[in-house]
Amino acid sequence: MLSPALRDAVLTRLGVPSSISTDYHRLATVYGAWCATIPFDNVRKLIAMYSNDERPLPGTTGTDFFEHLLEYGTGGTCWSTSNAIYELLSSMGFTVRRVAASMRDRGFVTHGTVKATIDGTDWIVDTSILSNVPLPVRNDVFISDDRLFAAEIEPTDALHLMWFSNPPGTGYTPCRLLVDQIDHEFLHAAYEKSRTFGVFNQHIYARRNFPGLMLLLRGPIRYRRTLDGTIEETLTREQVCTSLHDEFGIAESMIARWVDAGCLEATFEPWNGPPPVIAPSNPPSSRRSV
Repeated sequence: MLSPALRDAVLTRLGVPSSISTDYHRLATVYGAWCATIPFDNVRKLIAMYSNDERPLPGTTGTDFFEHLLEYGTGGTCWSTSNAIYELLSSMGFTVRRVAASMRDRGFVTHGTVKATIDGTDWIVDTSILSNVPLPVRNDVFISDDRLFAAEIEPTDALHLMWFSNPPGTGYTPCRLLVDQIDHEFLHAAYEKSRTFGVFNQHIYARRNFPGLMLLLRGPIRYRRTLDGTIEETLTREQVCTSLHDEFGIAESMIARWVDAGCLEATFEPWNGPPPVIAPSNPPSSRRSV
């Protein structure tokens, strides 16, 4: 688990004052700061894969994840970021558990997230969806009132289904919770399995929230979504590197390692990963009048 010194350094980076409180307000403050500060990105994962590094994938432990965040500004993908926020919240005294889910509701585990329990209610703090506010896991439907960072969650039999919307499309992506509690061994195995199957193994992918702005870099294309719509721009190689540094906060030294490993050139090559999965786009909000 995180040392107190590292925990406090991370909270300082997030701009969250030290406190022993573990109520909802504290949880929402930490999670909101995470969404606005820590990018969801595959920079370190790509470096490891293109360098044929056989060590555990980067960010497998919270200590490794946060030390690199503080020094280089890097984040991670779902397995590393979910474990990191689990370790951070646990070190703060919150009751949390790791959860396995299926992105795009494919029926098998492809995603890691975290539940925090406060006064008998579970709250999802998902470091990939970046919903800005914790999502309540209850017996009724929750629909966020934030139209830009849209997120919904609904009960379905014994499970719950999350919905969220990211560029480039305007529809919603489902993510079904499958395994309510997993340990680090399960998480590590799932993360390592993603070496051979996943959408974050070739092109750069970086996502970050700003006030009134959702920013996404996917391959050489940058998407800037506001309430007025989405602006799509194809970047040059130089502009991709500039965006990673200026907009996502990745250190130039880490970007140089990413380039030297061949990742910049790979992000401009035709996609050779799994084909896109077309998932239903019918969230609870669209069924209100049905």
